[in-house]
Amino acid sequence: MKHTTPMCMIGDGSTNLGPDPPVEPITVTLKEYLYPEFFVFILDIIDEKLQPRLVPTEESPYWSSFLRFDDDFLDDLETWTSLYDPANIVISHNAPKDALFKAPKKVLIDNGQTVCFFKRCYGSIQITQELKTYKKIHEAGLDSRVNVCRLYGIVMDDCDFILRLLLTYIDCGGRPLSARVHPEEPDDPTPAIGERWMGQLETALSALHENIIVWGDVKAANVLIDENEDAWLVDFGGGYTEGWVDKEVAGTVMGDFTGMTRLRTLLFPAK
Repeated sequence: MKHTTPMCMIGDGSTNLGPDPPVEPITVTLKEYLYPEFFVFILDIIDEKLQPRLVPTEESPYWSSFLRFDDDFLDDLETWTSLYDPANIVISHNAPKDALFKAPKKVLIDNGQTVCFFKRCYGSIQITQELKTYKKIHEAGLDSRVNVCRLYGIVMDDCDFILRLLLTYIDCGGRPLSARVHPEEPDDPTPAIGERWMGQLETALSALHENIIVWGDVKAANVLIDENEDAWLVDFGGGYTEGWVDKEVAGTVMGDFTGMTRLRTLLFPAK
């Protein structure tokens, strides 16, 4: 059984495996979340009652990642982005009790000056494709000109395992475009807002194509609307979603145009 404290008190028949989390603000780093201290207990039967007993152990059974890059790819990454130690990244949380137990999405880097989205890496092929695209975006200077997600850095451990990506944090309350369109209510969003979003997406996509960059997985779920009602284009991991981009044109400029046409139909079904 995993726990964050070694306290084990046995007396009146009740067992307390740890104190309640503090109410005051606390600082929790990604290192503390990704590599929590482990305490192993076994259950003994004492006087016909189950009682936990702490077992000394030094090796943690938990691994945060098994993903690594070869030396050449890693050397190239260091020429255009930053590598971060999880000990220097602070989790942004609303409640102290959530800091170690809920998967973090919002983190702070650069001594708390920059807010980032903390994205998990699921496979070497996907993450390599995504990083190559972010490099192109960076080299073209698009991350400061149009509403496309940018890469701030990569979180790595002491053994050079890739833990997570640090991306643009888009404050949208967790609601993508797919959750902002209500077909049963023609004026939600209003035509003016819909045209605003399409204009921002078309501007961003044109800038990508001008720099030989393909969006790829075009769909409403990969468009985020922030708190200022601006549309952001996200997710460059490759692949495609049936119903949005046809398989035969997936990963091409034509595929992007197909997906954009369907986005416009979603926003303006009567046109």
